[in-house]
Amino acid sequence: MNTDNSSIGKAAEVLLVMDKDVWPDDIQDSVKKLLTIPQEGLNQAEAMFDVLHIDHDIYTSDKQRHANIVEFVVSEKDSIATFSLEHNPYSSPQTYVKIKGNNGKSCLDCFIEHHQEILSSMYNTDIEKIQGAYEKILNVSLQRYIKDKFGILLTVTKDYNIAREGEDFLWLGYRTAVNDRFLMIYRSDSTILTKETLINDRNRVCRQYIEGHRETIHPIVVEMADYPLFSYLQIGNKKGAELRGLWETENDYMGGPFYHFSFINAQNKCISIDGFVYAPTEEKRNYLRQVEAIVKSVR
Repeated sequence: MNTDNSSIGKAAEVLLVMDKDVWPDDIQDSVKKLLTIPQEGLNQAEAMFDVLHIDHDIYTSDKQRHANIVEFVVSEKDSIATFSLEHNPYSSPQTYVKIKGNNGKSCLDCFIEHHQEILSSMYNTDIEKIQGAYEKILNVSLQRYIKDKFGILLTVTKDYNIAREGEDFLWLGYRTAVNDRFLMIYRSDSTILTKETLINDRNRVCRQYIEGHRETIHPIVVEMADYPLFSYLQIGNKKGAELRGLWETENDYMGGPFYHFSFINAQNKCISIDGFVYAPTEEKRNYLRQVEAIVKSVR
């Protein structure tokens, strides 16, 4: 086992090793359907993962280095389907899942039982893979500036530049001809991390610092149904809360997805890091995952 090898594969891709002439079509289709459920927090339907489906006869050792692998193995001696999930057995970062058994339905049931764990692990692997790539193209001077201003380290790439700044606020932009990726970092006195306080704080900061082509245009959080999604989580040693959802501009028609994390620091201040995307003519899943990887690199 060599965990020093960097994993391979495209962003948001899973390698499905499942012999097409062995497993029934309906079993294969059901597995693919679960691997390609829609990505949460996007304003258009995009699969969580793209599936690269191969048979075992071309599953060579180099393909074992893929970042995310789901393998289905026929085992006549195993009357009960078994499930295993390993981290970094052949490369790093990597999620390696194996479903083994002698009955298609029982193997599918086993996959369904564990599919949330599988998707979560593969998603985290994707984030970690992006972070590893970004470590090689760091904007070191900007990283130091963020450290001095907010007391945090972020894996910010050379593509980002300061767009606007306030005493407790920093707006970073990565602009291209067809899309924009943004990061906001801000400090506030809020010490209670709830969905309502995070939304209100984000809207307040955007109305104060971020304008469109007119002064009345600001990006605010879209509140509808369950959106934005809210949950508590820990990133490294920082316990905090995340928002995942959509933003739209007041008095205009712009919008897109965002990912947000807030935590309370040692000085009893709330530090918020927020990544959002504007790509009106493109799919947004990979761009959102890229800014999320930077937000989740906080340490």
